[in-house]
Amino acid sequence: MVNVTWQQASDFCAWRTERVKEWQLENAKKDEVPYYFAYRLPTYEEFQLMYDDIAELPDFIGEEGKRKDRGKVRYNQKREPSQYAEVADESSASADLTAPVKSYWPNSHEVYNIKGNVSEWLMEENTHAGGSWKTPFAADESLKLMTDKASPAIGFRCVCEVAASAP
Repeated sequence: MVNVTWQQASDFCAWRTERVKEWQLENAKKDEVPYYFAYRLPTYEEFQLMYDDIAELPDFIGEEGKRKDRGKVRYNQKREPSQYAEVADESSASADLTAPVKSYWPNSHEVYNIKGNVSEWLMEENTHAGGSWKTPFAADESLKLMTDKASPAIGFRCVCEVAASAP
């Protein structure tokens, strides 16, 4: 989901947690102790852990990839005109907007679009990280924004914490 503020993203995570709790109460068996699920935005450290895994890879798929994928880009991010020469198929260079999940390759944890596509809101208020379809590769550092600003280049994903009982 894109074009939401940090507060809206945080509120969605809380709303999702409540909906899952309601579902558990309606569907849990008496002798079953359900797991507790809580949704939240990722911390910067969690984002970096997922990001660093893919950031070490080259921007373009080379000899290590399947023949049909060689020369394609790994991420949906803005490129400078000089970079298009490195792309085998210019149509794979980047999208003009967000790309659907699984349009590009996942990292080793099977997390898609952690680099590029959209910058992501983090748990730390007003903070987002990662480049987007609108920013060049070099803009992958954490950026600060005002809480009330939304953008089609900023979105979020929820982290799900699972525990044997409620905290």
